[in-house]
Order: sequence, then C-alpha cells, then structure tokens
Amino acid sequence: MQNVWVQTSTPLSNAVSYATANQYGVVDISPQTVKWMQYALVRLIRFSSDMEITAVNVHHINDWLTYEATRNVTPNTINSYLRAIKTLFSRLQRNGITGTNPAQPIKPWPEPRPSPKAITESDYHSLLTAVSNQRDRAIISTFWATGCRLGGLLSMRMDAIERWHENGRLCFALEVYEKGKNGKQKPRWCYSKGTEAIALDAWLNERPNGRTANLFTTLTKTPRPMKQTAVSSMFRKARIAANLDGHGHHCNPHAFRHAFAINHLDAGYDLAIVSQWLGHHSPEFTAKVYAIRSETKLRDKYFSVEKA
Repeated sequence: MQNVWVQTSTPLSNAVSYATANQYGVVDISPQTVKWMQYALVRLIRFSSDMEITAVNVHHINDWLTYEATRNVTPNTINSYLRAIKTLFSRLQRNGITGTNPAQPIKPWPEPRPSPKAITESDYHSLLTAVSNQRDRAIISTFWATGCRLGGLLSMRMDAIERWHENGRLCFALEVYEKGKNGKQKPRWCYSKGTEAIALDAWLNERPNGRTANLFTTLTKTPRPMKQTAVSSMFRKARIAANLDGHGHHCNPHAFRHAFAINHLDAGYDLAIVSQWLGHHSPEFTAKVYAIRSETKLRDKYFSVEKA
C-alpha cells in the first residue's frame, strides 16, 4: 500500500503552541510572554474566527484592531495586542509554520503623550510626618533626594556608600543597580544632601547590626533585606496615616521619581544631567516623558517672568 502524505490542519487557536519553542525545539520565552501572546490571540479569534494560520492576512488583523478601538480600548492596549501578534507570527515564520508575518505592515496606533504622576512637596512632607521610625523616614527622604526606582533603593548596600561634607552640608553617594537597556542590570550612583542626607544618617546610626549588607533592612530581631512588598506596605500605611489615600494624591515610590525629574528640569538643570541622574539610556527618552507641561503650567511660568 502506498503511503500518502496529508497536511494536518493548523488552526489559529494552536498558534501559540507552535510558537513557544524555537526552530530547534527549545522553549526560549517566558510564561508571561506566552500568556501575553495567548491573550491577544484569543481576542483576534473572537473577532475573525478560528481560521487556518496561513489564511490570516493583514486585513484580518487591521480590521480586528480597528474594532477594538471602537470598544474604547486605549491605543496603548491596542499596540500591546499588535506587538503580541507580531511576535507570535514572527516566531511562526521562523519555525516554518507560515511564510509571512501578516501583522508586520501594520503601524502602531498613535499613543497619547505620557503624563507623569508626581508626588507634591507638601505630600512628601506629610508622609515624613506620618511615619514613626528613622528607617521609614530615610526611605522616603532617599526616594525624594535620588529619584531612584524601588529596585534601586533595595539594591543599596553598606559597602557602596560614600559620605562627606560639602559647603557645610552632609552629602551621600549611593551605588544602585537598576534595570537598563534590554532588561540588564547596571550600576549607577545616586546622591543625597542636606535634610534628606540627615534623615539617612539618622537611620545609619540606628541601623541594627546583622549579616546582611543591604542598607535598608527589616526591623526584626534578626535583620533581613527589605522586599518590595514591605516598602509598598509601609507607603500604604503612611498614606492612610497622612490622609493621602484618596484621589489626586500620588504617593507611591515611582511618584517620587517623577517628582525628582520634573523638579530638577523646572529648576533649570541640564536635560542630559537629569537623564543620567535618572539612569535613562538617553536624554531623548527623558525629554519624551518629562519635558511636557500642562497649559496651566505653561501660563504660570510665562506670566511669572518679570520684565527686564
């Protein structure tokens, strides 16, 4: 009997399973990426039906995204769907499942300019008043002084701190490890001076001795490095104690980073300097996120300038 080769069906619903491994059969993407692609794919199938993978064309994907836009889905979310489908078909193309990537010609939807949500100086001082120990005051003050990320603050170590006095002020330089380009961790220095440096120094004088070299530790009998959940919990309690837990108050750790950038740019510091203080990969990125002001802010700045 002669063997006859019959091509098996490749429905769109099976696309993620074909794309999970590379051309050598090795799974080289994270579970989060798999879920991301799967979620977008389910929405595409819901709109266009479970057709053959090779039958999908640019019009199916474009019509689907246009439909999503009519359902009040934000441009940021639509672009996330588009990136997921592009990634999915790129992997299918590499694995020989399809010859083209039908999502590739589609351009991203125009996204609104970002609007950084920065903590105000008054809310910063209210949080300081609300906490009851030197460690928490030092954490809040260090966020305000450095503009570092939460991960960067938790990476600070006792053996990577410089302390000195300059112009009568206490100063610190603190090395941090934060996310860089392509997700790699990279070191940089953050700085603290004046009142914020005094708050940090007070914590250093009270910091319990232990085996951990991390700057910020738990307040337990056996000190351990603080985790992100512990810092988030501290901020939540401080917001409640300071009556800042309602709408309009941006008091999470990242809001300090936004405030650091905006305050220093408004004070006239060079964009390239602020960009490096923040650990950004380029001043262009810093400008894109932070060099935007509301109409109210623009008018206040313009009309507050006195005539020469």
